[in-house]
Amino acid sequence: NENLTINLAPFSFFTVLSSTWLVVSFSKEEKDKYKDTYQNILREKEAVINIGNIDTLDLIDKSSQPLNYNESEVNLLKLNTNKSHKVRTPYLEEALVSFEVILEKTLDFNHLDSDDLENNVVFLRIQAVHIDKSIFNVYKKYIDFKKLNPVSRLSGANYGKCIKLDYTRI
Repeated sequence: NENLTINLAPFSFFTVLSSTWLVVSFSKEEKDKYKDTYQNILREKEAVINIGNIDTLDLIDKSSQPLNYNESEVNLLKLNTNKSHKVRTPYLEEALVSFEVILEKTLDFNHLDSDDLENNVVFLRIQAVHIDKSIFNVYKKYIDFKKLNPVSRLSGANYGKCIKLDYTRI
């Protein structure tokens, strides 16, 4: 935030595009009001994307409550941060995976039948990744998704979890 507190928010519209790119879409709720996180990314040209899991689901959901601009969800929820390696924004100690990113490009999208802005999209380039040792298989060199147990925000207080299909039963 502008006052150097840390802004935190869960996003429904977020995806990993590749090993070096992430995208976040910010829906516009009010005509002239932008999401705090979007404003912060535009100003700072960087961010940290933390991946939530089933163990942090309650904290993730609580971080979505509306706060005044410059008020910190990290402070409110008593979360811990660590110094990032490539960006100024710290990452969450509670997150098992965190991406340090810089802003590369923004796109604005209007509603289908009007000039009213519908959402802002940011393309972020990954500069560094933090992966907790407890979820990384050093022999196979991959994240064990069963141990990560990630969740995705669908909308409001609705979340999805990672389920692997068993094709041997089909």
